[in-house]
Amino acid sequence: MAFIETPVLQRVLQKLDGSSIEILVSAPVLEGQDWFTNWSIKGLEDGDVNLSSGGIDSMQSMMFALSAIGDRIAAEQQELLFMGSESLQLLRTAPPIEPDLWSASVQAPTA
Repeated sequence: MAFIETPVLQRVLQKLDGSSIEILVSAPVLEGQDWFTNWSIKGLEDGDVNLSSGGIDSMQSMMFALSAIGDRIAAEQQELLFMGSESLQLLRTAPPIEPDLWSASVQAPTA
């Protein structure tokens, strides 16, 4: 059985050699009192990644999944393109604005 049978989010990034990295994200699912979002990254040099991110509600679970994806892609330290641009527009963990608080940000062109 596939880790993600029906993705609700998908993004394809292009490597400079012409191959691609595919990101797949499932809808958050309630398990007990916590929510979990399954996500996959296919086409990484070290092999595919299939993980799950949890949260106290569906939105937090999805935000944590999206930032974990951005962090994992950044860890590849590989030149990638999204729609022909070097701006991958992925959410990433950011330095906290206030102590003891988690932060994330995304950079996207506005023009």
